[in-house]
Amino acid sequence: GDGGGDGYGDGDGDGGGEYYTWRDLGIGEQIDIFGRVMLLARCDNFTRQHFAARGIKLQPDLLLKTGGERFKVRIERQIPPYNGFGSEEDSLRSCVGALHSPPPRKHLCTREKSGVVLRFNANLEEETDLCYGQDINTTQRRLFVIQFFMEDDTVAIREPPIQNSGVVGGAFLRRQAIKKADGSKYEPRDFFCGNVIEIAGHRFVLISSDESSYKVMENDHRNFPYSDVGRLQKLLAPRQGAIRNYFVANYCDGDGKIDSKATEECLLSVGLRWNKQEIITLWRFLDKRKR
Repeated sequence: GDGGGDGYGDGDGDGGGEYYTWRDLGIGEQIDIFGRVMLLARCDNFTRQHFAARGIKLQPDLLLKTGGERFKVRIERQIPPYNGFGSEEDSLRSCVGALHSPPPRKHLCTREKSGVVLRFNANLEEETDLCYGQDINTTQRRLFVIQFFMEDDTVAIREPPIQNSGVVGGAFLRRQAIKKADGSKYEPRDFFCGNVIEIAGHRFVLISSDESSYKVMENDHRNFPYSDVGRLQKLLAPRQGAIRNYFVANYCDGDGKIDSKATEECLLSVGLRWNKQEIITLWRFLDKRKR
């Protein structure tokens, strides 16, 4: 209670001893605050003038002993693990303040990569949630389009709508940077046909790409070694004889045409186990129509 009197609480105002008043305070005094004993050691000039005006002289300020390094409390900011909602950059910015602006987009690549987007058709690898359709004869695997933006190494996924299938389609994952299981971010060399990309708890198998993406990969051997025709030719050179004998033995009575499946079987017969991107690259090199 203020105990009446002037605005400074000159009255006793002890409230029956239940509350502290300004008369209970002073340098060197101890007060109990929520079970903790506090020593009053210092005060400012305004407080000293307040007491002096009422005939009370406060003691000089006390010198506090901090105890050195042993009593210093070091508080380290701990960033919680990413929970998968939104982008990791946006979630990280929400940990440093209540009000935050969108994270700035980092342009990691050179100017010629601006606007370059790789597009891959992909299927889910999991056994569950793979297909749609009630009739086993009409059941198909769900198809996704994975886009990789080379200007900042971000990924977006959409699912095309399919008529009369129940699949509405739309955005499956908005554009954002995605990390792999080891904590590193996906980069261009991770995207090639036949590879499995793990995103948002799902494993996507990259099955094909479009013409513009194939051309980008075939002209960038540093980021896409599996699309380097020169490297593939060097691997084939020591096996030219075995390859010739394979086609003579298996296609001597044919029409002179083979498909990509036959090309893969030929490579396996001569001891070359190539991934799908390498087979597609070789096939596009042999096929003048690039189909």
